[in-house]
Amino acid sequence: MKKILLTLSLCLFFSCEKEAEKPSFLSIQNFSFVAPESPSFWFDENITDAWVTVNGNFIGAFETPSNIPILELEEITNDIRISPGIKENGISGSRIIYPFYNFYELTESINTGETKIIHPTTSYQEEVNFKFLTQGEFEVGNMLQQTENSD
Repeated sequence: MKKILLTLSLCLFFSCEKEAEKPSFLSIQNFSFVAPESPSFWFDENITDAWVTVNGNFIGAFETPSNIPILELEEITNDIRISPGIKENGISGSRIIYPFYNFYELTESINTGETKIIHPTTSYQEEVNFKFLTQGEFEVGNMLQQTENSD
C-alpha cells in the first residue's frame, strides 16, 4: 500500500502541465464568382465548399461560410490556398475541388488567437474552352446534324 501511495505521489509531483496552444481562426465566407465578359453566358456556380491548405499542409474541406481553427501557423507570414469545391453530381456525400475554377491564394500574417475573415473570389481558368457556347444554343434546337450513319 505504501508503494502505491509513493508511486502515485511521485507521479503527481513530477507530472507537468502543458499549456494548450491557442488556435487562430480563418473565417471563410462564401465564394464570389467573377464571370467572363460574354453577355450571353448563364452562370450557376454552386460553390458549396472551401478546400483549405495552409503553408502546404491540407487542413480540410469545409462548407462555406465557416470558422476553421488553425494551430500550426508561422510567426511572420502564412501561405493560404482556398480551392472552390462543389458537390459531385449534386450528392452531398461526394465533394470535389472543381477543376475548372481558379483557386484563391493569399499571404497573411495571423496572430495567435486572432480570427482572419476571408472573402474568397474565383473565376474560370483561362484554359477552359466553352465549345458549345460558340456553336449555338440548346434552347432554340439541337446542334445535331444528320449524317450518312444516322438513323
